[in-house]
Amino acid sequence: MNKSPTSPLPALAPTATYAEAYATLAAIAERLRSTGTTATIDTLASDLREARAAHAVCRDRLAAIRREIDAEITAVRADETTAVA
Repeated sequence: MNKSPTSPLPALAPTATYAEAYATLAAIAERLRSTGTTATIDTLASDLREARAAHAVCRDRLAAIRREIDAEITAVRADETTAVA
């Protein structure tokens, strides 16, 4: 029986946090760097699916934070305008 030198990563939960998703991306990147191309052929498709899911979590969370920060900046500016008037 030919055993893979690396074990597959656990599936990313749908409720994963930014930190969990980022850690998943970092683990996949490290795994690709450390095992070389021939060792990753067996897990390449599953790693890609996992990376895409983790990237989506990170992207969506960053977009949500950007919206929150923009709303706070708008509120601060409105407060400043009201205070000056």
